[in-house]
Amino acid sequence: MEIPDFEDLVKKAEEIQSLSKRKNLLAFTIDKMEAKIVLEAVFDPKWAVNNKTPSMDFIKSTWMQTGFFDEMLPLREEFATLSADLEKARTDLELLRMQVDIWRTESATNRMTTL
Repeated sequence: MEIPDFEDLVKKAEEIQSLSKRKNLLAFTIDKMEAKIVLEAVFDPKWAVNNKTPSMDFIKSTWMQTGFFDEMLPLREEFATLSADLEKARTDLELLRMQVDIWRTESATNRMTTL
């Protein structure tokens, strides 16, 4: 077995950093939009049902998930994709580390048998 290129390990770590940053920024954007949705749903009379402010449970299970006009759906889809990509990158890095460990073990074994 050949040792993985260490540049591949560095590139994978940088990819993980980039994906993590994008995921965290997107989560922040989603949180801000959810806050705006709650404020609008509570304070704008056009969202009242029978002249009553909608309950937080209703707001959470409907508008906070999709938005008033489905504007949250693309963000949630992007978040799911980023989460999957990040998990894949972390798994790839772990596999590269395992390859280094296997190479190290093989190298040590080969050195011992040549003595």
